[in-house]
Amino acid sequence: MIGVLRGLIAAAAASAATLLPGCASDSSMSAYRSLVLKSLSPPPEGVVRVRFMGTSTILLEDQQTRILTDGFFTRPSLPKVATEMLEPDIGRIRDALQRAEADRIAAIFVAHSHYDHALDSADVAKETGATVYGSQSTLNIAAGRPFKVPLELIEGGGEVPVNGFHVKVFRAEHSSPQRYSGSITAPLKLPAWASDFQEGASFSFLVTYGNLRILIHPSANFIAGMFRGVEADVVFLGTAYLATQEDDRPGFAKAYWCELVERTGAKLVIPIHWDDFFVPLDQPLRPLPRNTGSFDETMALIHKEAAASGVAIRLMPLFDPVDFPLQDPSLTPDTPVRPRKAGDACPWAKG
Repeated sequence: MIGVLRGLIAAAAASAATLLPGCASDSSMSAYRSLVLKSLSPPPEGVVRVRFMGTSTILLEDQQTRILTDGFFTRPSLPKVATEMLEPDIGRIRDALQRAEADRIAAIFVAHSHYDHALDSADVAKETGATVYGSQSTLNIAAGRPFKVPLELIEGGGEVPVNGFHVKVFRAEHSSPQRYSGSITAPLKLPAWASDFQEGASFSFLVTYGNLRILIHPSANFIAGMFRGVEADVVFLGTAYLATQEDDRPGFAKAYWCELVERTGAKLVIPIHWDDFFVPLDQPLRPLPRNTGSFDETMALIHKEAAASGVAIRLMPLFDPVDFPLQDPSLTPDTPVRPRKAGDACPWAKG
């Protein structure tokens, strides 16, 4: 593990100057500035206000209820991950919640149990009164904390109502390469090594609010046919390792896009899990180290598919709220997008 992380440290240093526009001011990323979404007005009744807080941490709220995915705010540095045991940083958690104006949260849905998703979930729940929804591995992380928070097991296929929100849970596949793919079988006492945070089960979440359907898919992989018959307006699309998987398996990106976007008929795609989560949130976001796949290469791959599908791609700002459905005529696709028929298979997919 130490050798792998030393390699990541070197890669991170090489890409340290590459920052996201809207969250940073580096001129090398100017091509992406126009993609960063902005809220145009105070949210009227019936909209969902969404905030992106790095990796796959996404806060959704209406006028009464907030729900959150993951809630990863500690973001320890690469040297720390390589050489020290990890535990939540309560100062960073509280700062992030204050910036997000999220003193109360009803539910936290955890995508899987690696530390960059599940490290902070129980502590965020303690701060906000939330219930943690996750795999048994995620619940065992929470059970190892010296306090109790409400816990609910999810296994895929179920639907969780949270006031006006309805969250459908899908079993998902972690992106490749799959490290620490086992399970956490007993309460995990923190601090713990990064390798102790085994994946458990991975999930994706379809959040429905009235007629609005938002699909949050944190890991850049798929199970063939997993979204057959599912429709979405917006896909928050995990992109970590997408370019490297395309290098290893040519055609992977097209199949991934087909399963997530063409099958669901989504008209807007927002990349997530692209940022370097070893950098704290009081600094600008920047892309992951290059050995996880170049940000430029990843954006080129999805732009190619988006152009062929008539789908808009945008980026979320850091912490700033964006209201959905978006009132932005530039997001209307030139080509009508229809969900792929249930019997149609995606490229080289057998589902």
